[in-house]
Amino acid sequence: MIFVTLRFDDGTICQYEKAFKTMKKYGLKGSVFVIGSRLWSKYYISVPQLLEMQRYGWEIGYHSWSHNNRWILGPEEEYKKQTECKALKDQGLKITSFCFPHSAYNRR
Repeated sequence: MIFVTLRFDDGTICQYEKAFKTMKKYGLKGSVFVIGSRLWSKYYISVPQLLEMQRYGWEIGYHSWSHNNRWILGPEEEYKKQTECKALKDQGLKITSFCFPHSAYNRR
């Protein structure tokens, strides 16, 4: 048996309007990794839309607060701000995954 996972980064609105709706039509699920600070922008998926995707079985992952990689070597407070997704969890999202922006990571 072969499994394929479709993963979408950044959480842009087209990922909800096109990918989610099309995949739902065919009974498919995927994963979307959202940027915390952009959820309240008209160009990105909103929290109610993410909750709908989550109810349908999509994985909602975190893709940092600001999507830059300068924080990777920054102070501990900035690291926590970028990697913790409390604001999203407080909205009812069950976030269990993290996708590093630009594939940047270190030993932390």
